Amino acid sequence: MKPNPLESLAKAVEADYDSDILIYFGSINRPWDDYVIDACKERRKKKNVLLMLSSYGGDAHAAYRIARCLRQNYHKEQETAQADEGQVIIFVNSVCASAGTLITLAADRIILSDHAELGPLDVQLRKPDEVGERTSGLTPIQALKFLEGETTKFFRAQFNSLRFSRTLSFSTKMAADIAAELASGLLAKLY
Repeated sequence: MKPNPLESLAKAVEADYDSDILIYFGSINRPWDDYVIDACKERRKKKNVLLMLSSYGGDAHAAYRIARCLRQNYHKEQETAQADEGQVIIFVNSVCASAGTLITLAADRIILSDHAELGPLDVQLRKPDEVGERTSGLTPIQALKFLEGETTKFFRAQFNSLRFSRTLSFSTKMAADIAAELASGLLAKLY
């Protein structure tokens, strides 16, 4: 039987880094976190672990459980560590966003390829009126910032048209009062 080149490569990397190798490509969700946790506990043979990770993200809770498991099984605190105690090494070859980035925070060492991309941590919240759908935790904050900007633009436009119109000559106070009333009356329901 012909040797598998990927298997040969994996064995070479395993020997070079004195590491168990875990490969995780895909969404970080339950129950996949349990597979990683079980693999760490049942198959640990080396002092280090090398996690090859690529993910667009997923469940922050699952990511936290994976990160905690890697630290508990392979990392020793520096104050008590001896030279022969282990490290968590994470290799990122492509996109590693959100929950994937959270896992990389557990690493003692991060190896990034030229194509690697760590993405933002963007907690996904369940939509209360939808089954299985999520939305960004930043959405409400971004919506409020957008409304704030639009309110300011609307107020300025109304104030300028009232105060500096060639046909109308409202005082500054009156123009400001009317513009404020228009802005709050129009946009209050959106807020």
